[in-house]
Amino acid sequence: MTAHPASDWHPIHDTFYRLHRIYQMQWAGLDLSRYRVAAAPFGGPIALVRDDRQLLEAGAAPVLDSAISVFAASGAAIGRIEYDDDNNNNNNNNNNGGLMPLARIAGFSWNSREELVCVQEDGNVRVFSLGGQQEPTTTFSLGPEAREAGIVDCRFWDQGLVAMTGTFRFVYVNDIGEPKPRMLSASAAASGDPMQQHQRLAEMPHSWAVVAPHLTLSHHVEVLAATGRTVVLVDAGGMQDQLLDQGPYTRISVSPNGRLVALCSGNDGDSSSRVQVVSIDF
Repeated sequence: MTAHPASDWHPIHDTFYRLHRIYQMQWAGLDLSRYRVAAAPFGGPIALVRDDRQLLEAGAAPVLDSAISVFAASGAAIGRIEYDDDNNNNNNNNNNGGLMPLARIAGFSWNSREELVCVQEDGNVRVFSLGGQQEPTTTFSLGPEAREAGIVDCRFWDQGLVAMTGTFRFVYVNDIGEPKPRMLSASAAASGDPMQQHQRLAEMPHSWAVVAPHLTLSHHVEVLAATGRTVVLVDAGGMQDQLLDQGPYTRISVSPNGRLVALCSGNDGDSSSRVQVVSIDF
């Protein structure tokens, strides 16, 4: 018996939809919980690298590969980057052939040109093309402070990034294609004003987010960092307390148009968790 032509239409509210299978998903057998994932926007490529911050269970079958695997959204493998450290390669000849530890990735993301930007904990940045070619198209350093203190976390926008050092200061690059690393609040620290010089984070923020330059009134990047029970705004001129008192905020998310900020207090799964949505000027 022929199925009724309307049997595969499904109502959602007052509209009917039909599901068309375009291709078969190929993600079977891949445990994403063991990986760090960077997904490009608009259904673009997905990069996976083993999460070396996790403790592996004894007797499990760990993925010891340090390579970055690149997949299509369907799960089909489209590239592979044998990730290593250029500095280690240059020093291997002086190390009697011994292998040195690889620089760990502090964070990675796709930029608007569909290039994979990898920020290392040693303050170096490597940029790879979409196809997963082995050699980076661009490499640069985030500067001496990033190299000395190390990078612990980072955030990205279309063609730029902000990285947080081990001393909880922020270094930013507006255009990865023409990298010119600069420190946020550097002008305040160099002003000679003791009050300004002490305007820096004293501990790891509970969470933080970036407001991209094209979304700010100053046309410069800004960072929103949750510390204590409040949120502070860090920019090139210094740090301003937004005078909140309902934190700590474990998640911060800025709307795509830069007009709103969502603040989540409480831990994941906590029944007392609360989400506040405020304007960007708080």
